[in-house]
Amino acid sequence: MERPEAEQYLEALGEILEKEADEPVYMLICGGMAGILQDLLHRPTRDIDCAGFVVIEDGVPVLRKPLLAEPLRSAIRRVAAVYSMSHNWLSFQSRMLLDDDLPEGLVERAQAVEYGNKLTLWLISRTDLIFLKFKAAISRERQDVEDLVHIGTTQLEAEAAARWCFEQGATSEEVAGILKRISYGKVARGLV
Repeated sequence: MERPEAEQYLEALGEILEKEADEPVYMLICGGMAGILQDLLHRPTRDIDCAGFVVIEDGVPVLRKPLLAEPLRSAIRRVAAVYSMSHNWLSFQSRMLLDDDLPEGLVERAQAVEYGNKLTLWLISRTDLIFLKFKAAISRERQDVEDLVHIGTTQLEAEAAARWCFEQGATSEEVAGILKRISYGKVARGLV
């Protein structure tokens, strides 16, 4: 899915929720689509990754695990049916991120984008996208390294992401491997 399709699906989802949902839905979007919707990445992705729902507690946005109420679940299925695609076009597999420590301030840095009055996506920031892509690149052979290069990750951003990954339990070898793959091999010697 590319940006125009994603926007079309999200607008359709927003329209359905506008008519049928009692409460607004606030979703935190991570992964490739967060970068695509902010013009940081320019490539297709297979789905839109939702890490959780954003709720406001005491005036502060907080991330919660996604529990899909029926109006949202039904709306997602209906959009999938209209556009002849998998019902997993909006994926909640990234909810596993909530089991780990996320970069501090991730939700506060997210950019809110509205699709009507009942659907708001909170897109993770460039910094958080780099941190999460760096961590993902350690454990899987997907597009994460290419994304880090395409985003134009700076040396300072790579160093910060590496330090955060160390805090998350990454080994020196894992971090050094990613730094080398994104052309910051010399940085690896200073950090590991």
